[in-house]
Amino acid sequence: MASKQRRKPINMEGGSRKIINRKLGRKLSFKAKYIDQLFNGEKTTTVRRGIVTPRYDVVYIESDGKIHGTARVKYVRYTKLGELTNDDAVKDGFSSKEELINALKEIYPDIGKDEWVTIISLDNLNRFREPLPTEMITRDIDSDKISEAAQIALANGLAENEKERRILAMLAINGDIKATSKHLGIKEDEAKLVLAKIMNKLKEKGIQQQ
Repeated sequence: MASKQRRKPINMEGGSRKIINRKLGRKLSFKAKYIDQLFNGEKTTTVRRGIVTPRYDVVYIESDGKIHGTARVKYVRYTKLGELTNDDAVKDGFSSKEELINALKEIYPDIGKDEWVTIISLDNLNRFREPLPTEMITRDIDSDKISEAAQIALANGLAENEKERRILAMLAINGDIKATSKHLGIKEDEAKLVLAKIMNKLKEKGIQQQ
């Protein structure tokens, strides 16, 4: 699980609004204008409304229905909107806390200065050569189709490196993400990502119908 840092116990402190609590799943979504900032290091954090708890250490960076890469959740920190600092703003790619707060109010028009927000810090960003359709990452694929796609990809030399070739070779044999990951000692997400990239390449080249 991602590490968490909290300044103090979370309570309403007499406020009239309910605290928003939610889980962060596999995808972390951004407006398209922030994608380049993320991957070139100008933006290392993102501020989200409420108390957001990451469920995974690594998340997919999503925008406009495309997965642009992955990032590690370094830590999260909880604070009030009105307690954000200029340092928080700079890490988020803004010049001042006023600019950051104005940007947040464009997304959350009714957010108040006493509301809790979550600062999510990201590192180890990995940008894909080409964005992948979100459904390529999230959907389930039956084992026969996995095996077939892996075999076709290997036959057409679509693996980008030796590690991808090993993953595809194992998927071609067993058609199973979990078994492949266990056998190769990698995370299931890594095998699933290789498969998603290959399925997308096959679709683009018209080699295999989706």
